Amino acid sequence: MKKYILGLAITLVAGVSALAQCDSTISLKTSRQERLNDKDEVVKAQDDVATIEITKEKIVITKDDGNNIMDATITKKSCDWKSFLKDGKATYEIRITPPEGEVKEAKAWIEATAGKKTFYILMNDRKIKAIID
Repeated sequence: MKKYILGLAITLVAGVSALAQCDSTISLKTSRQERLNDKDEVVKAQDDVATIEITKEKIVITKDDGNNIMDATITKKSCDWKSFLKDGKATYEIRITPPEGEVKEAKAWIEATAGKKTFYILMNDRKIKAIID
């Protein structure tokens, strides 16, 4: 019985911790974006400073000059961090609302290995990779 209660307590703590990490506000700075093909090969690269702000409900990407690149609402999220923003992954299903047109469904995720972070957006057949400074 003690093992059962201990296991339940550990599971509860881990679940609360993962939820807290998923609901944390994250601000990432990027200086390079790459467009990838379906084989994850770079087809276009651009040096451009931008800020990626992830809150409980939104992902907003803004250029360093203040121009908004993307504004998206998070519809679903999942976090699997062994060490928050250092080792693990957070995934988001998002709804992008561009100022000029139709709403687009997409996926976004942050991957971190040994403290090196990368942010991705997958929208229809476009995959964008942002290298985090």
